[in-house]
Parts: sequence; structure tokens; C-alpha cells
Amino acid sequence: MEYHEVINNSGTSKIPGGVGSDTLLEEFLESIETLPNELRRGLTVMRELDAMSDSAMLRSARLEQNLLERARALVAQRDKMGGSGGFGGSARRGSGGQTSDVMKSLGELDDGTDLDLKEIMNIFDQSIYNADEKIQVTYQLSDHVRRFLKSLDSSIGRVNSAVEASKMSRFTTDMMVATQVFDDDSAEPSYILGKVVRLDNNTDQWIIADAEDPNTLHSVSQDQITELVDLPFNELPKYKKGDRVMALYPNTTTFYPAGVEIPPRKGEGDGLPYSIVAFDGDFDEHGILMKKAVGVTYMWRPLAGC
Repeated sequence: MEYHEVINNSGTSKIPGGVGSDTLLEEFLESIETLPNELRRGLTVMRELDAMSDSAMLRSARLEQNLLERARALVAQRDKMGGSGGFGGSARRGSGGQTSDVMKSLGELDDGTDLDLKEIMNIFDQSIYNADEKIQVTYQLSDHVRRFLKSLDSSIGRVNSAVEASKMSRFTTDMMVATQVFDDDSAEPSYILGKVVRLDNNTDQWIIADAEDPNTLHSVSQDQITELVDLPFNELPKYKKGDRVMALYPNTTTFYPAGVEIPPRKGEGDGLPYSIVAFDGDFDEHGILMKKAVGVTYMWRPLAGC
């Protein structure tokens, strides 16, 4: 079985399996790996359309300016030759050829056949087309982002479901655990050996039976429990001399702070791996700090110094 190390308020423990969040994350990242390229392509198209629109606006502004200046000049020539009416009004004086050219040019402006005017209208039509293209690209980008956000929401939901499932399955009935409890007459917690009874779904609290007196039940949160897992020797925590641990005092059901004196060793025959520790304040009658053997299963690193 695969185990994942976790840290809780009472120290370091191991839980079977894990919630699979790494796998879910990998699946989500794979599903969105095309998103940056799609966004990049869409934004590139929009930049190109913007550049085309900017160029067209400048071109249109120049044509409009030239057209207005030319229209004013043609009107002035017509008036000078004695013409009247609109752009297509008749002229009474001036040379026939010149009058004809002026009136023809004014007529083209009037009926929309002037080349500059037609180009301005074409630019206008192209600008509308480019604006519609930008709207379509925006919709496509929004759809891409919306789709991947939906995928993210789905992945988050799966992770949350997995976390809840892990929460329900982390501890099993009859599992041996170290439990943090508070005595009525002490503000400091103590750590006792216990056995999992069940999870109270109404309070979200675990019911733990005291190993010393199974009829004594403790209702505790998950953070107050450290699972005691019997692992193969090569998978045990790598304790070294001087490490601070919580360890089960021999022939008792209570855990106390201690320092590692000798790292874990294999037990003889079928014996469990053990470590030699010195419990804080555990002196003999000569004032010498005693060293005791403790099964590594009944040790863990506390979250903070003892």
C-alpha cells in the first residue's frame, strides 16, 4: 500500500492512498495545454485586425480631407463660372470643356461614382467587416476560456470529493492511533494510545476508545489523531540521534516527549523495529537519564519542539 506523509497538530503521520489531487492536477493541465496557443492565435488575429483598422482609418482620413478640398475647389470653380444649384447644377459662362469637366466631377461626387469617394466607402465596409471579425474572435476566445473554466470547476469538484472521501476513509475501525486529549485539570494536552471506534457524522468527530480502558471514549477532531502505521523497515521514518519525538513510554498507554539516542534497528526474529530513546526528565536514582527501547511504530515527530 502506498502511504503519504501528513502533518497535523499532533505530529507527523501517514495515511493510506491519498486524494489523488496530483493526478487530477495533471489531467487538468493536460486538458488546458492548448489554451495558451488558442488564446495566442486569437489575440494575434485581433492585433492584426486592429492594425488593419488603424491603417484604414488613416487612409480614409487622408482621402476624406482630399475629397473635401477637391469638392470645395470644384464648387468654387463652378461658382466662378456662374453655375448654380447642387453639385450637378448648370454653368452659364466659361469654356465648354472646362465647364464640362467641373460639372462631371461634381456629378460623380453627387451620385457616388467618384473614385476617392468609392474607396472611402470600401474602407468603411471593410472596417465593419473587421469589427465583425473581432467580435467573432472575442466570442471564440470567451468560449475557449469558459470551456476550460468549466473543466477547472469540474477538477476542483473532483478534488473536493476526493478530499471528503479521504476524510471518511483515512481512519478505520480498530486502527491503533495516538490521540491528543485534554485533562480537566490541565491546560496542556496529553497523548494517549487509543483505538478508532467510528466517525460521528453528526459532529464530524472521531470516537476513540482509550487503550487503557476501552469503555472510556474520547470525541476528537481529525487533527488530534496520529495514525500509528506498521511499515516495513526500509519505509520507516529516518530518525537520527538527537531527533525530537513523541514516544510511547514502555508498559503504559501514554506518549511523552523524548530524544532519539539510537536510530531505528531491526528487531530480532519477528520482533518489530525499535529505537532507543531518552524520555525527558526520566532519571534513575543516580540522576542518570535512562534510555529505553520503543517500537518505531509508536513514535512520531511532533509538529513543534517538545
